[in-house]
Amino acid sequence: MKSTIKKVKNAKVVHEVEKPILSDILVTRNNSEIKSIEEAYSIANSEHTIGTNLYTFKFNHQWRNKQIPLKIAIRKINLNFSPRIFQVNGLSISNGTQNNTFNISPFVMITESMTQTNKSFQKDIKEFQEYDSDIPKGIYSIYYNPANKKLVFEITTTDNYYFIIDPNVSVSDDFKYITGKNNFTDGTIIKDLNNKIKRIVFDNVWDRENIYVQASFVDLAYGNYLGVTNDSYYPPKEYPITFGDQKFWIRLYDSFGNEIELPNDGKDNLIIESIMTTY
Repeated sequence: MKSTIKKVKNAKVVHEVEKPILSDILVTRNNSEIKSIEEAYSIANSEHTIGTNLYTFKFNHQWRNKQIPLKIAIRKINLNFSPRIFQVNGLSISNGTQNNTFNISPFVMITESMTQTNKSFQKDIKEFQEYDSDIPKGIYSIYYNPANKKLVFEITTTDNYYFIIDPNVSVSDDFKYITGKNNFTDGTIIKDLNNKIKRIVFDNVWDRENIYVQASFVDLAYGNYLGVTNDSYYPPKEYPITFGDQKFWIRLYDSFGNEIELPNDGKDNLIIESIMTTY
């Protein structure tokens, strides 16, 4: 499905995709026919303010023209992940001598959650050390902490090793979208008393786990909680809609209550499957 990005004012982006074909269903209730519409609301077709977890959708105009009591019935919230290439070129470790300076430049394919990807980080480091037996073991680590959403590059030894970031360091496009940083040096760089780099930290990195969704049409008594991704609802969860509501919003959170903003390249997508109908 093709998508394009249209720039609008106030740092908002609108992803426009081909609309799914709507199927009209005739529903019988109390011996009367009521027309309902199946509708899929995709984040790829939402209005989003970059830097927030807020996504806004327009109700289907065909459904909104009905000047009678209305409702939305939620059947499922799908979350589709895209594989990501995690790559940094131009990162080394050193203890200050030429014979003990090693270009580590990690490369990992991310296909699961960031927590599960920790195994891939460890495997990449192990294979690199096996490839070059001169590299000391246990000098550095790369890991993701799901509790605080931090991606960390860290020197783990008390020896005099530290990171060296090449002036021409580069990262893959996926790395930029994973971390939300255009440059590797945009991460938080932590140095020791000798001005040597010991840690590089990227904050607010999505864990790629299931997402908890709030929606504006859900009763405030329930904290606007709609549901969690990849759960199905039988029968569908029904919510009344005021006729004046032409739009609704959703907000995304992880299991720790941290706000989630999906990468803004459109590769990962959240889709709300619903039935729009009358009472």
